Amino acid sequence: MTSRRFVKFVVAGQVRNEYIIDTNGKAVNSLLGGSLLYSAAAVNRWGGQTGLLGMIGQDFPREKIDLVEQNGLDVRGIKVLPENLDLTAFYAYPNGNTCLRENPVAVYAANNLPVPKELLDYAYDDDEPMRAKFLLDARIFVEDIPLDYLDSSAAHICPLDLTCQIQLSTLLQKGAVRTLTVQPHHSSMIPACFDDIAIVTKDTAAFITHEIELRQLFQNRTNDLWEMLTGICGYGCQTAIVRNTTGGFSLHERNTNRRFRVPDYPSHRVDPTGEMDVFCGAFLAAYHENYDPLYSVTLASAAASIKVESSGPFSINASLPGLDQARLAALRDMVTRY
Repeated sequence: MTSRRFVKFVVAGQVRNEYIIDTNGKAVNSLLGGSLLYSAAAVNRWGGQTGLLGMIGQDFPREKIDLVEQNGLDVRGIKVLPENLDLTAFYAYPNGNTCLRENPVAVYAANNLPVPKELLDYAYDDDEPMRAKFLLDARIFVEDIPLDYLDSSAAHICPLDLTCQIQLSTLLQKGAVRTLTVQPHHSSMIPACFDDIAIVTKDTAAFITHEIELRQLFQNRTNDLWEMLTGICGYGCQTAIVRNTTGGFSLHERNTNRRFRVPDYPSHRVDPTGEMDVFCGAFLAAYHENYDPLYSVTLASAAASIKVESSGPFSINASLPGLDQARLAALRDMVTRY
């Protein structure tokens, strides 16, 4: 593993072995992915030295970890459990917006594609973060963080068990981290977890979620999206950002009380896997550089538009030089202030 001993950014999340059928009906099998790598690749692309916090099983192929290192990421924070760990994930996109996660055998057959043997017994577990096994393994994120990671200046926590996110945010902010962004897992965005969400939101640079999840959290409290975003900022968050169900992003800034909507760049959506994770990573990198939420969301939207045009967390590195800035400039003219 890498001998590098300095990271500017830290990202915590999950590693996955992905099986994807994109919008063109093409299968991409056994692709290295997961929220951790999509977010970290974006942070590294737009920000610099990035360390990873995650876990894999002893059966995870060493060559895949080597691939992560070859793409410039620090893997010392990836814990190898002394057991096999099923990291299989399935995604299929009959169009650019709908995502199928269940019954891969039928979906592969419907697309006249051979079914990978790894998917024959696959079962999508929507409530994975609530399982006792996951909660036990998640503690490794906190227990085995390389000490020099605590000297990093910024961090992003991908969707994980809420208790793990609270513990991570507390530990990172006790170190040198001053810019922290968090995306909650959808299983935490329910009224019963409202108080815990308030805890994980406190002192963050940005809380990033989906509109449908935010509405679920604020159920019976308010139906006004801007009131919800204002409420999130009221718990100590600098910027509350939501992925709108109709596309684009809405953001509310606590200090200035400004509100904006930033649209999606109109790209060809081939593989949306990791789109939100790339958005989060690019936002953190941009925000840490200039502390301008609107600029950061706009750049992140441009970055996400690049990701959906191809598969894999490192596909963004193959984009044309200057493409991100060109799309950023185009999006700036489409921003709406409220």
